[in-house]
Amino acid sequence: MAVFPTGFADKAPARTSKVLGDTGTENGNFTVAAMLGLIALSDMQDKLMAANDVVEVVNAEYTDYAVVAGDKNKTKRFLTTGNCAVTVPSGMPVGFLVDWIMDGPGTLTFGSAAGAGQTVQSAAGLRSGGRYGRGTLEVVAANTWNLSGFTQV
Repeated sequence: MAVFPTGFADKAPARTSKVLGDTGTENGNFTVAAMLGLIALSDMQDKLMAANDVVEVVNAEYTDYAVVAGDKNKTKRFLTTGNCAVTVPSGMPVGFLVDWIMDGPGTLTFGSAAGAGQTVQSAAGLRSGGRYGRGTLEVVAANTWNLSGFTQV
């Protein structure tokens, strides 16, 4: 059993906790989770964003889409009815990810922006494989992106 100094309940813990609904206090005293500094729900809010913050729709009128730094860890949902060229830029760090979903009847073609000097490699091809296909673009080395998912030649 832990022994705490007098007046401990009046001191603020390093963090509060919302583990399993834990509010950090109970009957005016700090909970064990709060005293131990266990991860709080508020600590995870950036990681557990609402779907609207993570999935961004690329409307049907796009014929070209350039990946940008703000796309990191997001899913781009394409509603394109025709062909859409998705270009990857230079300067993205290793580990940069962007997911894609092809919800429109068109085709996505992945490649490097003109003069960017990026290589996009894929086991199956550099075009989306059909409607409702999905995949990921990931920077795996300097100037090198991997395209995975439902793709075709």
